[in-house]
Parts: sequence; C-alpha cells; structure tokens
Amino acid sequence: MHKFTNKTKPLLIFAIAAIFFLFLPNIASACDDTLVLLLTSQNPNSVFSKSIRNFMSSLTTLGTALKYTTKDSYQKELSGVLSAWLNFSQNFMLNPPQEAKNDIEWRKKMTDAGRQIAQIRRNVANKKYEEAHNGVLSLSSYIGVFFEGFGLSDDNKLFVETSAFLVEFEKKLINKQFIQASEDIPAIKTYISKFVELLPETQRESSSTKLSELTVAVQDGINKKTPFAKLDSSVQALKSEFETVRAKIKMNEWFLKE
Repeated sequence: MHKFTNKTKPLLIFAIAAIFFLFLPNIASACDDTLVLLLTSQNPNSVFSKSIRNFMSSLTTLGTALKYTTKDSYQKELSGVLSAWLNFSQNFMLNPPQEAKNDIEWRKKMTDAGRQIAQIRRNVANKKYEEAHNGVLSLSSYIGVFFEGFGLSDDNKLFVETSAFLVEFEKKLINKQFIQASEDIPAIKTYISKFVELLPETQRESSSTKLSELTVAVQDGINKKTPFAKLDSSVQALKSEFETVRAKIKMNEWFLKE
C-alpha cells in the first residue's frame, strides 16, 4: 500500500478532492472540467494548474448557460471566460509551463484556442447562441492538447481522448446529425471495453453493464430521432457514468495499488 509522508499530504488531500468531484453528477455541465482537475492533481498549486482549472470552470459556466438559452444576456458568463483566458495567456502565451517545456506546438495551440474564444465571443455578441454553444463544446474537447507535452500515462491519454470524443458526439446530437452520431456507437462500445479493462475484476461486470445499458438508451433515442431536449438526459447520464468509472480507476491507482 502507498505510504503518504508530510511532503505528499497536500497531493493526497487534492487527490481526495478530485475523486469527490469526479463522483459528483455532471448532468448540467457542457465541459469536462473534472478531467482537468484530475490531470492537474500531480501539481495542483502551480500557476498553470490553478489558471487552467479556473478557465475550464468559467467555460463550463458559459456552456451550461448557453445550453439552456433562458437568459437575455450572457455577458457575465462570457466575461468570466475572457478574464480567465487573459490570466492564462498572460502566463503561457509565449512559453509553456515547465511540465510542457518541450512541446514545440505550444504557441500554435494557444493561438488556436484564442481564435476559438474570439469566435465564441462574436457569436454571443450576435446572439447566435447555438453556434456559441457549439464553440464552447469544441473548445472543451480541444483543451486536452495543452497536456500532450506533460508525458501523460496511457490511462490519462485514454481519458483525454474519450472526453473529447464524447463532447463531439454530443455536438452531433445537438445538431441533429443522427446518422453520424449512430456511426459513433461502436467507438463508444470500444471505449467502454478499454475503461472496464482498467478496473479490478470485481468491479468490471457492474460498470460494463451500466455503461452498456446507458449506451443502448442513447442509441434507441438516436434511432427514433428523439429531439435533443429529451435525449439530453440519457447523453449526460452516459457521460457522467464514464466519469464515475474514470474516478474508480484513479482511486484504485492512487490508493489500492500494492
């Protein structure tokens, strides 16, 4: 069993917090900010970790608000995103954090993200809220590129890939691209298998069954061309269950490994 010293206690506390948030239902969230919480758990107090978590949190808030389009103005939520991005880019626009110092694509990634934010801002200003929400989803799935230079473990690479895939899958459903979404179902089943393989044998069957049942529910909705407003609960339940299994995997990795 891992032993935690005074030096590693802050990491232990943050890891417990990460697991707590990862197990929380994420039904209303448009962005997988819990994944960013997990990916920054090794150095949670660094400037990079704090600023990218703050940015993802603000992006989640904007995405959730745009998703339900019940407001006359989204300026407050947009301002939160712009402020968080300004803080992040002031620190890392020209040079990556120490963990990603060898990432030769860093500046391009920052520029690409900045362009996406500018487009979201224009769409909000022009009251093109559906396009703005699509932009938030695209940016959410893009954020994982900032961790590519960190030397991610194989399971964390899988988590980043799966999170981005599920966000793009959701976008297709929002845009009524039922044929394209249906073609993604086999890939979702593959991700289920990969996730389940990372669990202890005693946890595999129950997790596989639940993920599979939720996938069937989503597929049934796709086959019936169910409006996204009705299908959304099934989609979010599937995404949330992937996050729950992800948390179980990390919990076993952090605390149960001999």
